[in-house]
Amino acid sequence: MKYIIILILAFASSTIQAQQLSTTFHDDYSRWKFEGENFNTVFHDGFDRWSYDGLTIQTTLMNDWNNWKVGSNVKLRTVFNNSLDKWTIKGQGYNISVQTTFHGEYALWSITGDLDGSFRIVFIDDWKRWEFDLDLEEIPKEIRAAILLIAIQTSVKKH
Repeated sequence: MKYIIILILAFASSTIQAQQLSTTFHDDYSRWKFEGENFNTVFHDGFDRWSYDGLTIQTTLMNDWNNWKVGSNVKLRTVFNNSLDKWTIKGQGYNISVQTTFHGEYALWSITGDLDGSFRIVFIDDWKRWEFDLDLEEIPKEIRAAILLIAIQTSVKKH
């Protein structure tokens, strides 16, 4: 049933101009592209520190995958330690909740709070391409980076 809903949403979004995030190379989860911008690990296969169009994203403490600092004043964290199901993003006047639409199913996410939208993988069980039903270019780069990082971290963990 979950896959049918995902397929329906994917078909419905294909008629809308969705923004896409995808890996640069097929099996390289350390390099991504979003609308012509690069999102890369700072050190090869060092998934705790990223660079996005000149912006630094990193874990607040070494090997703490639950708490992230995006730029100078945006915080991204999981609601429950060691659970990727639900995240909060705070900073730049935004308070956002990002969570899986179905508990434990990481292919489809909902964004609520000061932003409303969703994102999903493009193809079932393919963690290399994501579509966003939210105009990410209209929000501050640090908030955009935090949302993109959730998709990327999900891909890294599912890979």
